[in-house]
Amino acid sequence: MCWALYLASDKELPQISWDNDNPSFNTQELSEAEKPVIKKFTFEHVIYLGSNEGCGCGFMNTDHQPNKNLEYLHDYLSNALSRNSKLEIFLCWEGDQSSSILAKKSVRLSEFAGPELPLGERELAIITT
Repeated sequence: MCWALYLASDKELPQISWDNDNPSFNTQELSEAEKPVIKKFTFEHVIYLGSNEGCGCGFMNTDHQPNKNLEYLHDYLSNALSRNSKLEIFLCWEGDQSSSILAKKSVRLSEFAGPELPLGERELAIITT
């Protein structure tokens, strides 16, 4: 089973396509199966965030070493916030898109620059500067 990471904004978010020849951070439109996750967010623009693994698993860092996926995610979030976007982020296992939120919190952008994703299972966070 894979992790799924979703980002919502009050403004349209830039798309970064998946590249089979150079797997890396990417964004994806929601599939029909993922659309129940929209109800968790305050904002209307919701996308799936993918890692070099094609899913959210690449954002999980189990060895506490630098993680390129987290670096790309931090840069993406920083860019969105610099455009005065409001952001919310949600993490769940694939298939849990319609399951209830376990916790809500606020997370500073700088926390995404660390060695670990600052979210737990089925946590919804508002991202602040």
